[in-house]
Amino acid sequence: MSFQKNVKKYQKIVLGSIVAVMAVSLVIWGNPVSDAGDGGRTVAMYFDAIPVTERDWIETTAKARPFYRWKFLQEFFQSREPWALYQRHRLFEGILSNLSPREEDLKIAAQELIVLTFDARTKSLHVSDAEVTQEIQGLFQAARQTQRDPESQALFTRRHFGCDPATFKAMIHDALLIRKTLEADTAGANVRYADLYESLLQQSQSARVGVAAIDPERLSADPPPIGHEEVNARFERDREQYKVPERAQFEYLMVDLEECKKRAPEPAADEIKKYYEEHKREFPKTGAAPEGGTTEEFKTLDEARAEIVDKIKAQHAGKEAYDLFRKINSEDIATMLYEMREEERRKIGETLKDASAPEKEKAVNERMLQRSAEIFESIKKKYEAQNAPLAHNVTVSFDRSGTDTLEKEIGKAQVGSQWSPMDWAFQNPVGSLAERLWRTDKGYVLFRIARKVEGYLPDLTEPIREKILRELRVEKKRQWAERIAQEVIDRLQNGGDSALARILDDERLEVQRSVYFTEDAAGDLGLKPSALATHVKQIVFPPNLPAAKRHAATLLHGERVAADRNLWAYVVFLEDLVAAPPQSNPETFLHRRDEQEAQARAERMRARRDELLALADWRDVGETKGK
Repeated sequence: MSFQKNVKKYQKIVLGSIVAVMAVSLVIWGNPVSDAGDGGRTVAMYFDAIPVTERDWIETTAKARPFYRWKFLQEFFQSREPWALYQRHRLFEGILSNLSPREEDLKIAAQELIVLTFDARTKSLHVSDAEVTQEIQGLFQAARQTQRDPESQALFTRRHFGCDPATFKAMIHDALLIRKTLEADTAGANVRYADLYESLLQQSQSARVGVAAIDPERLSADPPPIGHEEVNARFERDREQYKVPERAQFEYLMVDLEECKKRAPEPAADEIKKYYEEHKREFPKTGAAPEGGTTEEFKTLDEARAEIVDKIKAQHAGKEAYDLFRKINSEDIATMLYEMREEERRKIGETLKDASAPEKEKAVNERMLQRSAEIFESIKKKYEAQNAPLAHNVTVSFDRSGTDTLEKEIGKAQVGSQWSPMDWAFQNPVGSLAERLWRTDKGYVLFRIARKVEGYLPDLTEPIREKILRELRVEKKRQWAERIAQEVIDRLQNGGDSALARILDDERLEVQRSVYFTEDAAGDLGLKPSALATHVKQIVFPPNLPAAKRHAATLLHGERVAADRNLWAYVVFLEDLVAAPPQSNPETFLHRRDEQEAQARAERMRARRDELLALADWRDVGETKGK
């Protein structure tokens, strides 16, 4: 009891000393509140006596976002987790710039900057410009970027830290100051020798396991039968996934590029020669370049003549197709739509005299959709008479995943196209005309939505019934294998050595035994397939199968081992676990000590940071007045 009283008395003395130091600091630095203007207005208090002015808060919140991202980087760099090592190269390729902290996170980061830099200054800690420069250079190197000019620095800080270079540099100064004060508070040894020895002892343990595999396809008996009630219940549960999707159909006009190319005139000799001289590098000699390299040997004009003629004709065809469709779209269709709309407005005006203007316009739009087919038919007749290379047709019906269906008929979309005609089809009513051309490798296409059929939920048809039966059979087999596996686990845990002997003779099981292996062992451990070894090590180290109980077992699902064994079930059981003293290897010992020391110090630094923030008792002005 007296010990607890002494501890509380000591805590009061320490806290009183801290406040005394802060008061002296205030006298030395002056009172920030005395600054003139709105920037000197106090907005918060910490340690019950230290004010935060509006100017301080604005300057600090500007550094909060880059500080939050810098801390994320440090945790990433210090992590020894495999996922962190794997993702490290992607930090500056989007992970960092897409990191979006919440407002509450930014407020805590700003408080941390204010409180912990204050703590550092009370200890008379400093950060030099050289230290700041070194830290920034390290970040540039990690991002594989240079910082030779101010423009590249500004781009780097904006892209990855969301601030300008001056704010970034100020943040790095404060971050290093915080690191120093936390390191000062956590100096000394953080790892006990006994804990280190225990860790090395665990790593030096050797285990031997048995693995019993159950393949339901090899079982002599049949799995439980599937009844009609089970099929019907599954259908009702998953009925939505059998829904027949909504479908649509396009009417389209297409200027055929291949037809335009056939009609293109033969290029003159001068045109062929000019194209060759300007595009000579398009015609390398076959086999002239080494693998992965370039060549300076090219075909002669005569050797490349046929290719050149084809390319020139393709250029002419593209220009003719574009010009023709631009004329159709901007002249013919625009004129027809205008005349049709004016005509419908006159008719609607006569039939709906008492309707409001929006109601009349809605009726006009509905009539325009109904008559849009007339526009395509009129254009088709006009250009058929002119023998133009214009195709008019209707696509097969398609659903939202019907890209391949459309591509077979009208060609593949031009690379880089952002507009999707299929998305447009399911977002607009029947009769709508596309407002843009669709460029494919076959030509220029203009769409009209000709027909749409709503999706619907079907009844339990025979094909659906067969599909459900196949799925249920697979599930039954997997559950059957897992049930047998659980039976084996129960027998092992309750029967010991006698149960193991019976299991080894069980014809339903394929039993294999591993070699003795340690936590850092490589290879397949004598198990097949080799992927099984990875999961076995994860199960045994750290020991999920208790060493104190031989034959402790666990279930391993087949899909984790191999894709073709998704129906299998595995029982992994511990046969033996031998604890050997750690090898006397100074390098191994020092390496493990450094690892654990770094981890322990990081944890203590986080705890000290949280402790300082809690002691600071941050309060906004409104809360302070209320207190």
